[in-house]
Amino acid sequence: MNIDLWLAFVFASVILIAIPGPANLMVMAYGFRHGKKAALLIIHYFWERI
Repeated sequence: MNIDLWLAFVFASVILIAIPGPANLMVMAYGFRHGKKAALLIIHYFWERI
């Protein structure tokens, strides 16, 4: 495997892992707005729905 191709793959993987999904963004925004306890309740709510 070419080193340039491997580095491009690693870079793309890191970028995709670092970007949070919509549920994570909602929990973070809710936590910033209402506090840690409210964010934990939202996480619990999402966990129960799975």
